[in-house]
Amino acid sequence: MYMVYFGPDTASIVQTWLNFSEKKCHRIHVGTRKEGECKEIKAHDKIIDDSEKEKYVGDIVSNNGKPDYNISARRAKGFGIASNILSILDEILIGSHRIEAGLCMREGMLLIGILTNSDVWIGLNENHYKELEQVDEFLLRGILKAHSKGPIESLYLETGTIPIRYIIKQRRINYLHHLITRKSEELINKVYLAQKRKPCRNDWATVVDKDKCDISLNLSANEMKSMKKNKFKTYLKKKIRVSAFNYLK
Repeated sequence: MYMVYFGPDTASIVQTWLNFSEKKCHRIHVGTRKEGECKEIKAHDKIIDDSEKEKYVGDIVSNNGKPDYNISARRAKGFGIASNILSILDEILIGSHRIEAGLCMREGMLLIGILTNSDVWIGLNENHYKELEQVDEFLLRGILKAHSKGPIESLYLETGTIPIRYIIKQRRINYLHHLITRKSEELINKVYLAQKRKPCRNDWATVVDKDKCDISLNLSANEMKSMKKNKFKTYLKKKIRVSAFNYLK
């Protein structure tokens, strides 16, 4: 058991952080905006300013509802992480373990750094996937010390890795399994079922259904729900690797 003591100074600092104020709040209207449609929102009797985009829980939320800003930010962050990994590999003498160490750092540093919350991303198109995969391919070339003109497919086949687009699909479907195994009264389950009842273009339920088709995952919701978490993850991993291999061919 741990006890934390907040003295007078510390308490005042924490209170300042948690204060609800107009400087910390922003109003973002997503979609087409009509004159007079949105009412003013106030915090402590002060009007909250409008904003085009803001960062919230690690993701950038924008008024056009598209992931462009978020993908650009993750791409820039990814190149920084990839450069750090390559610097570590060049500075530390690990001999024949270079590739193994590089792939471990790819998994633990790059993918975690740029794919946080990717299981709930929507609106991704081919260009978004390519932007993220360019970062991954830059790192794999550096780990293997491969020529810049070498085929991209060989980077994944030689290292036994899969493209980022399939990692995102895997995370989304794993999250789907988590959703359908929740109790019916839980909010996240209710939101998913509402999307299933009235599907819209590019909503999360539609996107994850497409992911299932892309990897030929022909399991109903009841069949998925009946599978244990570890068993489902193992089954999904095999499906993902087969689909990724066919894509690379």
